[in-house]
Amino acid sequence: MSTKKIIFAETLIRQVTLIAQAADMGNQAVDSYFDRGFNSGGADPIIDEDIASLEITADQIAAGITFFQNLSKVLNNEVATQGDYDATLNALRSDI
Repeated sequence: MSTKKIIFAETLIRQVTLIAQAADMGNQAVDSYFDRGFNSGGADPIIDEDIASLEITADQIAAGITFFQNLSKVLNNEVATQGDYDATLNALRSDI
């Protein structure tokens, strides 16, 4: 096998691993969000004032949870809800 093919395969493996890890962590976040009652209507919902120092809103947190719920559906061959998830990710990401 050529060096370029090995580099490509190794890169793909790293990328897939990152996606798989993100999906796993997303499922954990979804479970915690609802188990702790952080959801709207839950026992201890996250409100804007709770997270004001992060310069995000409770609605953006809820959108992030919705993103992970739908990612899980896609990965499990279920019907996912259409949404502007790129905007959700851009609002919540911390690397840029």
